[in-house]
Amino acid sequence: MQNNTGIAGPSFDATGRCAGAPTPSPPADSLVGMSIDEIGGAIRDAARGMSARLGYTTE
Repeated sequence: MQNNTGIAGPSFDATGRCAGAPTPSPPADSLVGMSIDEIGGAIRDAARGMSARLGYTTE
């Protein structure tokens, strides 16, 4: 495919093992006007939420 992009963030299970990584891969031109910080922050937040639902804690 042409003109695709992707960014991922790992999510962890209750044991701390990587359980997956949300990885949206929209066409690059659909991200015009969005910064890497915005996109990365949204992915990070989604991955943290998934991790929390899987029982992962940082304590």
